[in-house]
Amino acid sequence: MLVVEDISQQGINDFLSIYQETFARKGKRGRSPGYFHTLIPLLLAAERGSIFFAEYQGMRVATALVVFSGRTATYYYGGSRTVHRNVMAPYLLHFEIMRKAKGLGYQTYDLFGVTPQDGSNDGWTDISVFKRKFGGRELRLVPSLEYIYDSTAYQEWKASEEE
Repeated sequence: MLVVEDISQQGINDFLSIYQETFARKGKRGRSPGYFHTLIPLLLAAERGSIFFAEYQGMRVATALVVFSGRTATYYYGGSRTVHRNVMAPYLLHFEIMRKAKGLGYQTYDLFGVTPQDGSNDGWTDISVFKRKFGGRELRLVPSLEYIYDSTAYQEWKASEEE
């Protein structure tokens, strides 16, 4: 198995394919492709993000979009394919990203959110179990709030997210 970084257009397309497969498997609605086609170039232009893949037998089986800010590298979005799940590609993927981030001088790798252990199964429990296996500490932060100043613009934005 091999971990590679790919910020090319093909890398973005492969990221989206794996991300969408993951959300379909979970029965969840993820972010639209347009969201990522806007976000990723902005991150790359600012040298604040990258896309990583775990490859097995020439196939990209897991991916992670990582955002770099301050002293922290954050796993922002990602996923894994259904095929070759037995090789546990996400574990090697995140381990190698942690190594790279450390080599670049980042002090923290943030796995960006887990489902509370005492909460109900919201479809993210298995991902939270995966994240907890890396150790670390959980922080409970104040949740974000959205205040809608322009309901028409907000509805247009929500509709664009569904595309």
